[in-house]
Amino acid sequence: MLLYAYMKTRSTPISQTKTQALARVLASATHGYTRVCMGTVLPERLSALVAKFDALYGIADTKGQRVVNKRARRASTLFAAYAPPDEYRVENERLPWMLLATPGDGIEAERWVDVVDRPVWLDYQLCRHNDAGEVRWTWRRTSAEMAQLYAEVGDDLAKGRHGAVARTLQRIAHQPGFHGIRTQSAELLAFAIGRGYEGELPTLFYVQKISHGKPLLIG
Repeated sequence: MLLYAYMKTRSTPISQTKTQALARVLASATHGYTRVCMGTVLPERLSALVAKFDALYGIADTKGQRVVNKRARRASTLFAAYAPPDEYRVENERLPWMLLATPGDGIEAERWVDVVDRPVWLDYQLCRHNDAGEVRWTWRRTSAEMAQLYAEVGDDLAKGRHGAVARTLQRIAHQPGFHGIRTQSAELLAFAIGRGYEGELPTLFYVQKISHGKPLLIG
């Protein structure tokens, strides 16, 4: 197992919003990080976990170091974590994290899931979609969650609870606006209109290019 020396200041971004964390994973999958493992950690243990993964797998490696890894058929890794500000955390909350890896050796100690198997993280499912003939990665709500939303909206409309429907539609409109999630939201809005909803429809926003988080210094 390769241990990484700390020659310079090393850091990795830690996301304070779900959108930041999900965007980091999408960017990583797009750039060839095809395996993931996931877990949770207590907030006070996050720094130690990051330091451990960097020592073992070089999660804070530079671009040049990653090129060297590829030539040596050694895996490169990246780290993503969702750590909301203290004021938004609940008591005893654990922070979800994800370790991502490229093809290669040296990371056999972890339990990996291939991204093509559609892993679920932060309640969203990673999947591919066809964009004008080009395969891209996106996030979607799970089938179970969408079935629940359709049932909820349909039942509320059947019983004339249009205020409840309006609140549901506003809630989904405020969820991260990745292509897959936004497409599902638009389909749910169309479903509500088809079932007789005449209220104001919320705007569905696109996710713009954003920072992946605040750098956490390692060591």
